[in-house]
Amino acid sequence: MTLVRAFDSERIKYRRTFTHWLVALGPVGLVLSYAMVGLLGESETTWPLFLGVVYNWWPILWVPMGAALLAALAAWYEKRAGAWVLLRARPQPPAVLFGAKLLVLALHTLLSTAILAATVAVVGAVVIGAPIPLDTLLLGAFLPWIAALPILVIQLWVATAGGFGASVVVGVVGFISGALTAESSDLVHFVPWAWPIRVVIPIIGIHANGVPLGSGDPLWDSSIVPVILGLALIVAAALLAAGSLWFSRKEVR
Repeated sequence: MTLVRAFDSERIKYRRTFTHWLVALGPVGLVLSYAMVGLLGESETTWPLFLGVVYNWWPILWVPMGAALLAALAAWYEKRAGAWVLLRARPQPPAVLFGAKLLVLALHTLLSTAILAATVAVVGAVVIGAPIPLDTLLLGAFLPWIAALPILVIQLWVATAGGFGASVVVGVVGFISGALTAESSDLVHFVPWAWPIRVVIPIIGIHANGVPLGSGDPLWDSSIVPVILGLALIVAAALLAAGSLWFSRKEVR
């Protein structure tokens, strides 16, 4: 019940904030921008092309930068209001407060992912007209969210420790490192920012650079997907435990 109360208290803080706009405008803007390009282009837009472009850019750009911005805003709201000291003065364990913040951040990104999937379905149905490939649409949207859970913990930890700027810097570094290592069999397991990209590649059949996979390309092999998802859950749990311990010992000013 302590976590539930902390979650409710945390959720209320985001009323009338920019966070809700960011959660909604990120996915809607991405989908509509490509839809406009597709409508103005000379070539016919198909579901594989539409999903390939949107679901390629989503885990590469929005997942790392969206997590960075949302975590940065969460820490900034607390610092601006001088609420860190008040939070720690409450009888709730600091680890619970950290967990509640992460839970709200995870739900915000999940909501953003759901908005992405819904917008893709509606816009695609209007622009393309063909039956919606629900399996690809849903897997391509939600598997990267699971794979990105460690990123959320890292970004919340960095934002809490270093502030808004530090969170954005780490997000940019993660964005670059993820794009560069997503297809590396040697490095992909060690770079959490590469995981959302890697799990979606065999689903949409697109390289991280936007080029379609050729027939027989080893990146079509989807056996790595459950491995990465399992790794993401384990790493996220470990980081949450470490982050909660750090937050419990943190001196708040």
